[in-house]
Formats: sequence, structure tokens, C-alpha cells
Amino acid sequence: MRRVSFVAALWWLLGSLCLGILLLAVAPRMARPSASENRMLAGFPELSGEALLDGSFFSGIEDFLSDGFFGRRTAVSLTKSALGAFDLRSEEERLVAETAETDRLLRLDAECADPDAVLWNEETEEEWENGFSFLHLLLSAASAEEAGTRRKEPTLTICYPDGEEKLIYSYPQENIRAFADTLDTLRSLLPEDGEVHYLQVPVASVGRRVMSSQRGASWKSTMEDALAEAVGEGVYIHNAPAILNNALMRGERCYFYSDPHWTELGAWYCAATVAESRGYPALPYEETAYDSHFMERKNGREDTVRTLIPLLPTHSYILTHRTEEMEIPFMNRQVGSYTAYINNTRLPWRRFSGGFGTGRRALLLSDSFGNAFLPYLLPYYGEVHMTDLRLSYYDPKEAGGTFRELLALHEIDDVYVLYSTSNGVNSGHSLGTLPKQIAQ
Repeated sequence: MRRVSFVAALWWLLGSLCLGILLLAVAPRMARPSASENRMLAGFPELSGEALLDGSFFSGIEDFLSDGFFGRRTAVSLTKSALGAFDLRSEEERLVAETAETDRLLRLDAECADPDAVLWNEETEEEWENGFSFLHLLLSAASAEEAGTRRKEPTLTICYPDGEEKLIYSYPQENIRAFADTLDTLRSLLPEDGEVHYLQVPVASVGRRVMSSQRGASWKSTMEDALAEAVGEGVYIHNAPAILNNALMRGERCYFYSDPHWTELGAWYCAATVAESRGYPALPYEETAYDSHFMERKNGREDTVRTLIPLLPTHSYILTHRTEEMEIPFMNRQVGSYTAYINNTRLPWRRFSGGFGTGRRALLLSDSFGNAFLPYLLPYYGEVHMTDLRLSYYDPKEAGGTFRELLALHEIDDVYVLYSTSNGVNSGHSLGTLPKQIAQ
């Protein structure tokens, strides 16, 4: 009996060793974006004496093997489906927990390098990580004075016809002021007639709570008004929740059910409103051609990816080392996922030419939510550039310069800053990483 156990254990060890060697050989060596998780998957860690001493090399190997496992996406999907069959939580509890998990994934690689920086309201973070709504946070406030102070902060709330409100996010005034300074700094880098436009888009798990509500829910965000009062001339703040509100209440497909992102329809609503605020005619959604691909079915609801077919021939380039260009297809029309939009997130810098020849150039500074938004900027500019300044995404060496250097090199006139709430005003990215990247 002992011999059988020994042989079984030996074969298990040998099998695990062979599997580990195989993974080391075939797993992608470079870090790369994951569309399904909206984060950077780990590449092979850099070997150094310091990394060996502090143990970071071995933890990096563990992350590398975990993220490089073949069939990983299928295994994760099957596991989630199996666990979902035994999930006894209410729909509301599931939505709250999903929002917390989506926020966590979207923020994973947006952490600020400064450990002392404010990454999130601590009470808010604790409540979300434990899967409770902010309504619970308000009801359990230690005193009426504390609750009164919290209500003075700008918020995003879901409102029901019976008067009930559920708090989703709150924004400390110091975060508003700090981010306003960052936007003003960005404006100072542009020509005299340059403009900065900012939108913060709630993630899909929040949007679906309005889109799928049986109680006629709407949402209200006061953060944008507070931010607009804090910024200087030439910086314009657009209230994405207010823009999307009526469409969501009608049940329009502004968010995916099987993905944490918004759809091209949600992006179009925001882009059209921004264009009209500048005195430009909006590109009609119904009169624009799209290519449709089935994406996924979740809880009986079907998702479809619709990729815009440009009015004029459009060229899409990946830029590295300042001026090295590689042209790739504008859209990936072969896949049924969010990666179809502008052929997925590409590092470190993108350039798009839509053939409109307006003589102006724009830069879209965003996380992956910008992928569905960018096509609607093309009719107003000769070129539209794009980059992602999150800590794990922008490498000055690969880009061939700092953000400021490339901004000047490409003679950018206007900047559009678009982030999901996970990388928005309260995040470590917007409060720490972004101002540091812009200052360099």
C-alpha cells in the first residue's frame, strides 16, 4: 500500500514538473492586455539579485504560470458557470458583488506607484469588497454628523420612483480638487486654442442596474458639476451618467451583459453630445453602417458587437520608438468580443487617419472604455491619436519618449480624457500615476 502511494505521489510530482516546464516553454513571455478581465496578464519576471532576495521573482513566476496557462479563459468561464448554479444570493446582492469585482479588476494595473497616495475612500472600499451597497454604509453611519458630511460630497446614485436612492460612489472634495489640477496641467500643454474634454463612465455592472431595472430606476451624478467648478478655462466636463440616463431607462443596449464595458451605442451617445457641445453636427447612429458579430448570451440576454464601418478609408497604426509605425486593420471584424473595437488595446501609442483632413489633431487618453469611443472622433480631426498612461501600459522606452515629448511631437491640438469609474477621479491612477506621467 505504501509503495502504491509512493508511486502515485512520484508520478504526481513528475507530472506537475513536466507541466511547469511545458508552461515555461509555451506561455507568452511578454505582459499583454486581457479583454475579458480588463487587466494586464503577467509576463516573465525580470531576473535580478534584488528580485531573488525579496522573493518577488518567485511570486512573479507564479503569476506568469497562472496567467499563461493554456485553456485558462475556458476554465475560468466553466468555473464561474458552475459556481453560479449554486449561488443563493439575491439579484441585487450579485450585482453589488459584481460591481466590486469589476472595479477590482479594472484597477489592478492602475495602482499608484506611491504607497502613500489615496487610492480610494477607505470606508467605500471596505464596503464594496465585502459585497454590501452604500445604502448599508449610510444606514450604519456612526452619527448623524458623519452622514451629513458624507452627503455633502459629490456622488453617483441610483434613484427609484418611490424616492429610494442607492449610493454607488462618493467623491471626497480633495480628490476633485487634485484631479482638476491635473486636467488644468494637461490643458497648459496644448496650443492656445486647445481644449481638454473629460468623461467618466460607470462600469457595466453599474449601468445594467439601471438598464435592467423593473422599478423605473435612473441615476444621478453630481461629481461632474463639482469638477466643472474646479477646473480652469479650456477644460470641459461632460456628465456621462446624465447623457446615458434616458437611453438606459428605455432599456437601450448601452452596456454589455457578458462584458464589463459599454457598447458602441453608449459610446455614441457620449460622443454625439460632446460634438454638439462644440457646435459640430453629430454623426447619426442609425445612418451609420456597422458590422455585427454575436458575442455571448448571458442570463437569457444576447450580446452583439457592432463595429463601425468608416465613411472614408481609415488607417490605423501602432507607433513605437517615436516614429516607427506598423499598420493594422482598423477593426477586428473576425471576433465577437470587445477586442473587435479598434482591434483591441495596443501599446504604447496609436495613430488613426480617417481622411477628413480638418487640419487638427486630437489625442484620446483613456483606459479600454475609449476603444468603443474613438471611432466617433474621426470625422472631426485629420488624425486621432490614443495612449493609455496606466502604470503597466505606458513604457517611455518603447514609446520613444515621455508623454509630454510625444504630445509635442505629434502636435496635438485637443485632448479627450475618458476613463471608467474604476480609473476615474477616486482611483490611484487619476490621483497618482496620471499626474506623474503628465509631469515628466
